Amino acid sequence: IPTADDALMAAVRAELHAPLTRVADFGAATSRGRVRNSNQDAWGHLGNELFVLADGMGGYAGGGLAARTAVSSLLSTATSRGVADWAGTISQLNQQVRTATRARGFDRAGTALVIVGIVGGVASVINVGDARACRLRSGRLLQLTTDHTVEAELTRSGIDVEGSSGRSVPLTALTRHIGATEAEPDISTLVPYDRDVIVLMSDGVYRQVPEGEIRETVTGRPCREAAAGLVAL
Repeated sequence: IPTADDALMAAVRAELHAPLTRVADFGAATSRGRVRNSNQDAWGHLGNELFVLADGMGGYAGGGLAARTAVSSLLSTATSRGVADWAGTISQLNQQVRTATRARGFDRAGTALVIVGIVGGVASVINVGDARACRLRSGRLLQLTTDHTVEAELTRSGIDVEGSSGRSVPLTALTRHIGATEAEPDISTLVPYDRDVIVLMSDGVYRQVPEGEIRETVTGRPCREAAAGLVAL
């Protein structure tokens, strides 16, 4: 026989797992960090519907230009109704980055890119490279994107990265990036809940900060405060 406590818990579970009706808050922060002499990140948003982070490739000149061009190109193309053809949009964006960087003599410039667009309660997640989108739900931080790095590709192939040696290419080298001859994105969709927190971050955060600290920093804080806290770690 159902009790009052059962009804209460059912109501709590329903509230926790209610589909997203609107993005209640967002925030962003960026820093050049402790390694680079310049900040090669760029970010932007379109209202409360689309959010983008680009992380310029730090090993090559022009990474900052590539990142800024990628973000501005996307925001000039997208609308509040979303993007109908993400693959085509990324292809066009990639060509604009190649044109802009090569016009300045940066022949190997590129950037990682991650995008989250939310329309009609459904989130589209798009990424090229190693910038990540993660979801915090009920205290668990889940990576929503797949890294396009040598390390990640080897791991997915079942190769013991820790035990391998004699590599001529760094494990962190990107296997896909914006600015390459072709840039194939990973595209997925999900239904976010009202209490979910979606975090976009570059490898400058997740390679330097333990997951537990990331989770603790973004839990229960206003988004702008959480973003500032992450880059300060």
